[in-house]
Amino acid sequence: MVSCKPPGRNRIRKYFHSRAEANGAAMAMKKEFSSDAGFFIGISPADRCDLESAWRAAQGSGKTLTECVRLNARLNAADQLDLQSASQAARDAGVTLTECVKFFLAHRKMASSLSVDDAITRFLREREKQKVSKRTAMSLQGNLERFSRGREQKSLAAITRNDLIEYLEAYSGSTYNSYLTSLRTFFKWAVQSEILSSSVADKVVKIKSRNLQDDDLEPAILSVDQCRRLLRSAIQVDPGMVAYIAACLFGGLRPE
Repeated sequence: MVSCKPPGRNRIRKYFHSRAEANGAAMAMKKEFSSDAGFFIGISPADRCDLESAWRAAQGSGKTLTECVRLNARLNAADQLDLQSASQAARDAGVTLTECVKFFLAHRKMASSLSVDDAITRFLREREKQKVSKRTAMSLQGNLERFSRGREQKSLAAITRNDLIEYLEAYSGSTYNSYLTSLRTFFKWAVQSEILSSSVADKVVKIKSRNLQDDDLEPAILSVDQCRRLLRSAIQVDPGMVAYIAACLFGGLRPE
């Protein structure tokens, strides 16, 4: 039997049928370990520490140091930096890099297969189960249906900040803020439902209250007497406007 313990490695025991075989193996092992020792002595202390750290990391991953080096050599510099950054982010989150990739692929597939129209339908159905007020439900439905026009079959994951800006450009003041609030509520739900990883609506800023135009304030409520005087004035000044004013007053028709 030949028994030896190389530095930093487990003890090695080998058995042979004859003394001659054992002596030959002992000489070969001595030569191998002498070569390794010479290499180790020839590098700087910093490189020795780095080599030891790499060896311990390889042991922890269940791979040999040679396997790790070969894998790293196949990556270009950009990929190596990307891998290092991703690995650090995964460690900070307390998960493995493999778990991160599997989670991303599963949720990207789900998000890419869900259209804007389907997502809005699911969102409104959940809001209905939550017993939100009728006014809130109608407001959400109307605002989101306007947004979905022309985007019904577009993937929800493909919606960008520019899509929201393009949609909101048609409105101003409190109307702009009201529609943006509906979009934020919808995209927040998509994040909470793990359909999206982030909300593009959070990247759109509301108009500050001090910047709202006076003509975009909440509509005033006219008294019965005011309505009567308005109709009388229309009959006297412009009878052709009577039907329009009546539709606005009693039918809820809006100027736009």
